[in-house]
Amino acid sequence: MTSEETPSTVGDDDEQDSSLSTIGETELKVLMEMSQYLATGLDEETMGLCVRLMRAGCDGETLAQIVKDSQDDK
Repeated sequence: MTSEETPSTVGDDDEQDSSLSTIGETELKVLMEMSQYLATGLDEETMGLCVRLMRAGCDGETLAQIVKDSQDDK
């Protein structure tokens, strides 16, 4: 099988780069509004990544602590 015949993989980098590939625009907008009310300091890209990680099975509390610790380091 040549490279031209190789089927594309499910997790192409282009698809994973876009937080909107798995998160609807309305959902992301609502999450961003909540984030702003709670003064999380998260941008859209980070929020999208967090949601994707949780959907992939990452524990939300652990992820929140990692994000908080990384913000404290800045």
